[in-house]
Amino acid sequence: MQEYGAVNAANLDGGSSSTMVYNGGYEMTSVTFYYQNSSWKLPTAFVVMPK
Repeated sequence: MQEYGAVNAANLDGGSSSTMVYNGGYEMTSVTFYYQNSSWKLPTAFVVMPK
């Protein structure tokens, strides 16, 4: 990550609770979401915003 100029980085597992939302819409959900047609509500999030 340092080669790309990152100051901070996080390694996320991408497991069954992973979801990506972009501009208010789902862009990526896990396989579990499609299997059970539901997702987990988690109290944590990473938010990326422009300066």
